[in-house]
Amino acid sequence: IFPVFVYGEHDKNIIEFYGSVKSDWIGLENIAVTEGINVVKTDINGKYVLKSDTNTKFIHISTPTNYQLSMTGKDQFFYRVEDRHRRRQKKDFILVKTEKDDFRHSLIVCADPQVGFNEEVPLLEGILADIRSYTSHMDENIYGIVCGDLVVAVNQKDPPIKEIVNQFSNLNFPFFFLAGN
Repeated sequence: IFPVFVYGEHDKNIIEFYGSVKSDWIGLENIAVTEGINVVKTDINGKYVLKSDTNTKFIHISTPTNYQLSMTGKDQFFYRVEDRHRRRQKKDFILVKTEKDDFRHSLIVCADPQVGFNEEVPLLEGILADIRSYTSHMDENIYGIVCGDLVVAVNQKDPPIKEIVNQFSNLNFPFFFLAGN
């Protein structure tokens, strides 16, 4: 026996995700929005509706050519689905248009900063200064990844994760953070 999901309008196991994808307050058309199984595209106003089952863990978009995430640290290209009991959930995405060549990129990787205490966060400035110096002459789009171990231990009292993210958000390009190793 195999489980079969039949999505009906009144199915208790369905979550309807809706929202928009915008840049400068203008909706972007034909942007793919998915939870990893089903894919929908935004309409002419940048709006979408995506129905999925309650096992959905993430909603994300495919970033179109000549757009990137803003560097505010608040906008994102994915959302973790925290509440699987709420049947309608709004998830909006904000992108920034870039005039740079979208066919050439550089990737900066920082691995295992392992900051233990809030007092150690300013020590990241040396690393960030090196990154600024290295990338200052680059004309292409630059993206950064921090590969895990942001803090010494996630179970430590008040790990300074937000402070670390804030430090990296001061660079002139988006940084993405991976958990663990």
